[in-house]
Amino acid sequence: MTDDDLDLSLDELDAREAEQATGRAKGLEDYATYALTLGWDPIAVWGVNAQGICACRNGQQCKSPGKHPVDNAWQSKDRMSPADAYGEFATASSPRNIGLRTGDHSGFWTLDIDPKDGGDQSLLALEAQYGSLPQTRIHRTGSNGLHYLWQLPDFPVTNARGRLPRGIDVRGNGGFIVAPGSVSGVGAYRTEVAADIAPAPDWLLELIRPQTLDRQIDVVESIAFEKLDPAAQ
Repeated sequence: MTDDDLDLSLDELDAREAEQATGRAKGLEDYATYALTLGWDPIAVWGVNAQGICACRNGQQCKSPGKHPVDNAWQSKDRMSPADAYGEFATASSPRNIGLRTGDHSGFWTLDIDPKDGGDQSLLALEAQYGSLPQTRIHRTGSNGLHYLWQLPDFPVTNARGRLPRGIDVRGNGGFIVAPGSVSGVGAYRTEVAADIAPAPDWLLELIRPQTLDRQIDVVESIAFEKLDPAAQ
């Protein structure tokens, strides 16, 4: 990657380039190297062949084709270097995809909207109740879902979805997302909105915030008060 390439947005290094039959591995290497300049933590993920079959040893029996890390010990690995990116992607002997570790490793957490489980409708209901989500970086997944990337808040974000409804998941510490440039068994990943990563709205943070015992008591007391006092509703 040249110095000029560092001025490209991730949108210019996403699936629309990387999916090309020639140079796709180079596109993934470029994406990994560029992600490193942003402080993100890329990892190698198994890719798929032209028939959508995973390159892992499970092949046609793989339950998550093109969507799981190459190294089973990925959670404990050191951060990838540009030299590692070349070895993992540009010279790999089997198809590769790219992932990004979420949480403290990359400085962001992800809201994962899965339409096949009703996540798109669940998000619409949340926005109708609390207000629209602010602009932030968004990735389109292979299954036509969305990954909203958010700045880390003042509490640890795990992979627990807290009180979020069906079809919406969270990826934080100990998690990862498949990144643009990847092609899974169901489709390609790309950058949908190439905006800066923004802070999540307070209402969303409250839905994923870990519930301490004191916090749980406060919520129960608030609900009980609203039931006793119609004016509070």
